[in-house]
Amino acid sequence: MKQGKIIVVGLGNKVLGDDGIGAYLITDLQRELNLDSLSFQISVNGGMEIIDLLNNYQKAFILDGIRTAEGNPGDIYIMDSDDYMETLHISNVHDVDFKTALKLAEKINLRMPEKITIIAVEVMEDKVFNEFLTPSLMEKYSGILQLTINSIKSGLNGAVG
Repeated sequence: MKQGKIIVVGLGNKVLGDDGIGAYLITDLQRELNLDSLSFQISVNGGMEIIDLLNNYQKAFILDGIRTAEGNPGDIYIMDSDDYMETLHISNVHDVDFKTALKLAEKINLRMPEKITIIAVEVMEDKVFNEFLTPSLMEKYSGILQLTINSIKSGLNGAVG
């Protein structure tokens, strides 16, 4: 069994500006949510790597950036694995999509979480080398972090112990 019953995965690369929103959140969440039941992981890849990270956990939270046609930087979308929008990394363009990866995990008898929550943050710039979030996203970061903390805490029901 893994260290905790719940994994929080931050997707993204901190050297690509807003692309690293998931990784930035993980760094702060580790400090704010110091619970034995939680494990934290940062990954720059989605696709098949996701199922390896999620294997043997009861619940999972995946944090990633997203770019939609009508969203504003800092908008937050909370979805589950059955009804989600494609985020920046959850499905890798060089790999299978998230739903296919989960189906494959089931076929090869990997133990996937019963509940997977995806928290996607609307980003502005995700392809330019920059070690900082854009000012418009940084301005909203504390609110994004607090909403993420609240979402994770509310999702802990019955899994802590």
